[in-house]
Amino acid sequence: MQDCQIAYSTSRRPIMQAIRIVHLFSGTIGLIVSTIFIAVLCSRSSRNIHVNMRLSLISMTVAAWVACFQLSFIASYNLINLLSNDEPCSALTNAYWCATARYPIVLAIYSTLIAIIVIAIERTIATIKYRTYEVHGSRCVAISLISAQWFLSILLASSSTYARTDSGYLHHCSVYISHPKSAVISLSTMSVLEIFTLFFLVLLQHRNEQKQIREFVNNAMHTLTERYQLQENVKIMRVIIPSIAVHTVLSLCGVISMLVFTLLTGPDEYGMSAKFAPFSETVLLVVPLHSVVFPLVAILKNKQLRHATGRVLPWLFPYNKRRNIVELSESSPESGPLTSRFSAQVDKDGDVHFNMLNEMWKK
Repeated sequence: MQDCQIAYSTSRRPIMQAIRIVHLFSGTIGLIVSTIFIAVLCSRSSRNIHVNMRLSLISMTVAAWVACFQLSFIASYNLINLLSNDEPCSALTNAYWCATARYPIVLAIYSTLIAIIVIAIERTIATIKYRTYEVHGSRCVAISLISAQWFLSILLASSSTYARTDSGYLHHCSVYISHPKSAVISLSTMSVLEIFTLFFLVLLQHRNEQKQIREFVNNAMHTLTERYQLQENVKIMRVIIPSIAVHTVLSLCGVISMLVFTLLTGPDEYGMSAKFAPFSETVLLVVPLHSVVFPLVAILKNKQLRHATGRVLPWLFPYNKRRNIVELSESSPESGPLTSRFSAQVDKDGDVHFNMLNEMWKK
């Protein structure tokens, strides 16, 4: 009965209700933004963007979409259960149901981390093999790495979620179903990997820029394929590095929040999961926040993505719409007064030119 009271009081706390509402609101916004960004990346307007960058961005955005969808679903389910059921023991959560409900979010977290590592591997191959990368199956490399990414993500998420789940009931269903200290260790490890990968990508970017200067300025004997691949390497890095930096900063905020909790809490307190609930649920706000900030950063850092977004969403980018209208009017065969005057001048100059040639031939 004491367990029922702990679970009931935890679920009814005002801060938990506020966090659920924020989860529902932010998860819905993240879901909408992720859906729009996937539509932009899959549209015809974005086909001039390098295929590997599109595949990498789609993979990361799909992970964010899955996490936001499940976060909104859990928040709405908990709110409905809160309003419709007043029995204290109904607040207890079956451990296996909790693992199943939280599994998509855990999968998305692992998928994002592995996607960052996969991007680093793919960019390393593109940097080393820039002379032949575009010709010899760069798309196959990206598809193979992304397939491996999701396979490893499913494997890690399944082992970390179900292998450590005990039978019975929980006071609170959290993504971090183990002890908070182990959650801090796992999050810290993931953050260290992200920071290392971020620094590695910065070094790759520096190397690509050096190669670009060496090939374009000091060496004129390069093919158009090599020139294109070097330019694309630099462009892709300018999108990927800020996007990963955003996720790394948000992850570090979550680690700090967990660390504060473990420092303020005793080692073996009864009802630890209930006291851990506000911290663990606050950390989950990183998921919808990243799903909104990540596409915005990618669009702002890449001109081609901005143009593609403007074509897919002209009501959000009226400037692009006006520019397209101007371009169409300039390329239109229908001639206005200025076009007619210009054409007449061209015809006149052409007549003068050919008359002069005729005079020269007569001589």
